[in-house]
Amino acid sequence: MSGNLEKKIDAKVFTLVASNFPEDLLKEWDEDCKIYYKNTRWIKIYSDHLRAKQAGKWENLCDRVSDLEAKLASMEQNKAPKDAVKTMGDNGLR
Repeated sequence: MSGNLEKKIDAKVFTLVASNFPEDLLKEWDEDCKIYYKNTRWIKIYSDHLRAKQAGKWENLCDRVSDLEAKLASMEQNKAPKDAVKTMGDNGLR
């Protein structure tokens, strides 16, 4: 590898500090990394990031569905009774 290419690659490498990460969770994460990602931490981090984004989208969608269900329930409670006053549109007088 040429020295110039090595400098470019080294310029893109950085250290990510995760303070206060519980040791037992780090060991579990690290074991998953070894088993499923051949100990390639950046791929594991990126995979976790993609999963978190998908989970966030799913949670947002579920929240929106819940909001729509609540609005629908409210609309159903406020329905006009069947013997409501007829309007001109109901009498065919358009």
